[in-house]
Amino acid sequence: MADFFHEAAHLILHQDEMTHYDFGEPKDNEQHDECEKEADEFMVSQLIYPFTLKEIEQKVDFKLVRRDKRSSFANLCRVANEVNLSPSLLIGVLKSSQKIDYRYFNDRHRPIFDNSSIPEVLS
Repeated sequence: MADFFHEAAHLILHQDEMTHYDFGEPKDNEQHDECEKEADEFMVSQLIYPFTLKEIEQKVDFKLVRRDKRSSFANLCRVANEVNLSPSLLIGVLKSSQKIDYRYFNDRHRPIFDNSSIPEVLS
């Protein structure tokens, strides 16, 4: 879902200046970086709506994140519940905004689907 909102942001925000980079690197890296930043910000705003990132960040105890991973995960789960997000999505948003180190909580993500419940395709 995050990828969808990121790419949708390019279509919405950059439709007049869209350049497709199917082959090679963009010619203007500064403009490309700014477009990517804007798309990421749009993605986050859509994923956490109706809250702002600042509102969510104010609910998280970032000192606890550095001090005690177990207690901080419980804090993140509580905040996720308050703002009606999955803990994994909240952690991903905070990682993408560089509020949480990318190495933290990688073992806490749970699959959305239980593959054992998906029927096998008959051939």
